[in-house]
Amino acid sequence: MSSSDSGKADERLSFLLKAGKPAGELRPGFATQVWHRIEQGEAKSTGLIEQLTSWLMQPRFAFGMLTAIVLLGAILGGVKGAHSGETAARERYLSMVDPIHTGH
Repeated sequence: MSSSDSGKADERLSFLLKAGKPAGELRPGFATQVWHRIEQGEAKSTGLIEQLTSWLMQPRFAFGMLTAIVLLGAILGGVKGAHSGETAARERYLSMVDPIHTGH
């Protein structure tokens, strides 16, 4: 793009921006009311649940929580599986040694 094309584009953009400007005047005190509403919005305190959910909804924390939950599930599943395997092995051994044994 040459500098003359760039200048024409800038002139056209300026024209469009000026043409898109609202024609009416703002009512008296409008800016003050806007800033007052902004201050009220900032002053609102969020509850513990809202703070926690906004913190957890950030991608890095959500990914960390998901990873922690998956790892915890895998660990608990491994522990439960190991315990179940020991119990089943014990029952098989007892049934081989004592055929009359009925288990727990």
